[in-house]
Order: sequence, then structure tokens, then C-alpha cells
Amino acid sequence: MYKHYLTYQLALSFDRACCALRIAPNRHAELMRCSRQMVVYFNQSLQEADPTQKSKSLFVAITYLRDCRQMLDEDGVDTFEIRGRWEVLHTRLEQLVSEAAKAEGGQLRMLG
Repeated sequence: MYKHYLTYQLALSFDRACCALRIAPNRHAELMRCSRQMVVYFNQSLQEADPTQKSKSLFVAITYLRDCRQMLDEDGVDTFEIRGRWEVLHTRLEQLVSEAAKAEGGQLRMLG
């Protein structure tokens, strides 16, 4: 279905892992919002035909993923399951952002 099916599945897996965390309810809601938005924007980037829009969607997705990391750090969450998924997903999204920036002329390379 998707060219980057495994990355998409990893994004969904990360989102489910965030959902299963037991942290303060207000922080959990904020974490869930960020992880869900990351999946939404990543999915949107996969459907974009315009390279500029694809780059922007990927950049927003990686920004939400980084926000998730910041919240996890602030709440002291350091499980291998979450961190391992985050590291792999972050690395893959950085690669995709770089590829998309090259394809659209490099306008977004400085943002990542």
C-alpha cells in the first residue's frame, strides 16, 4: 500500500506504545495528541504528489515526534520499548526529510 510501509507501521507502533503509558492524565493527553499528529502528518506526506508539500508534512511529523521525546524525557519515561521505537522512527524520518528536501530543491534542509 505505502512505499514506506514499514516506517508507517513503526509510527503506528510508537503511537500505540505511547497510548499504553501510565503517566499523569493531562500529560498523557498531550503525548497522545503529539503522537497522533505525527502519524497524521506522516500519512499525509505519503499521499502528497507535490515535493514541497511532502517535505513540509514530513518536517511537521518529525517535529511532533521530537515533541513526544521531550515529553517522555520530562516525565522520566525511559523504557526500551518506547526509546527503541523512537530512535528508529526518528532516524528514518530524518532520512525521509533529507530525501524529500533534495527532491524539492533543498528549501527545507535547514529546518531539520
